[in-house]
Amino acid sequence: MSLIPVKEMAPARDSLSLRLDRDLHDQLKAYATFLGGASKDYIISWALKHVFRRDKEFRAWLEARGDVPIVEAPNNGNNGVVHRDEDLDSSLTEAHSTRLRH
Repeated sequence: MSLIPVKEMAPARDSLSLRLDRDLHDQLKAYATFLGGASKDYIISWALKHVFRRDKEFRAWLEARGDVPIVEAPNNGNNGVVHRDEDLDSSLTEAHSTRLRH
């Protein structure tokens, strides 16, 4: 085993261009500020993962298709495993608290 841990590979990313209602975009920017300067990408990714995880009908449909991998909830210190919806919410709050302290 090496003395220096192997750097984990960042997941592959795609670019996405989209248009939002101005009010929604303003709220997204405000939320980024609230989280201590989080990126819009970070917030949108969290929100999508949360929605995809909670929509049981969508997950069943996706599993039945089998051609698109199921993205797990964001890492909350449990290697991406979220046992309850409250854990996802608390991990986002925890991320916010950590950003405020730094």
